[in-house]
Amino acid sequence: MAEITLENAPPNVRPYYDKGVAALERDNLDYAMDMFTAALAIEPRLLQIRKLLRTAALKKNRRSPAGKMERLKASGRLLHLAALRKKDPLQALAEAEAILNLDPLNPKFAKAHCSAARAADLPEVAIQTLEFLKQNNAADLATLRELAALYQQAGQIAQEYQCHEKIVEQTPNDARALKQLKDAAARLTMDKSDWKR
Repeated sequence: MAEITLENAPPNVRPYYDKGVAALERDNLDYAMDMFTAALAIEPRLLQIRKLLRTAALKKNRRSPAGKMERLKASGRLLHLAALRKKDPLQALAEAEAILNLDPLNPKFAKAHCSAARAADLPEVAIQTLEFLKQNNAADLATLRELAALYQQAGQIAQEYQCHEKIVEQTPNDARALKQLKDAAARLTMDKSDWKR
């Protein structure tokens, strides 16, 4: 599935979006998150709304972080996600979204969200989630490696190359990282010269 814009979404998405944006502007974060979640239930490919949802969740988490018990319960729900991903990937994605909303910068929650997004055939959602993590922690090697792999699968060679560059900056003696950077550089050169294998 490919990303769609708000203009191309079903018309019943717009009222949820408008209410969510208004609530976000008034700093009513819970209501904004509810509205954005309702919009995504109708059309899960709206990355624009997912970005607003993540922004609201991060703002809420910074203001009042989820408690230890909430995070522990959310971690327990991750086990349920693995089975749900196989039966109903879109429902698994909605569940993973709810977990990620508790702690938007938690790598374990983000990884579960990415797995659910890939199972639902929404790689652009997985990429967006990892880009959000990278923006908030550019030095996390696990995120950079997973993001590079997703960029390669999506054919976003320039972004893949940039991730490999950042990995090599942090681990200059890692032979595997150097090889991946060289391979990405070769793909980038082929892509720029419009030469395909």
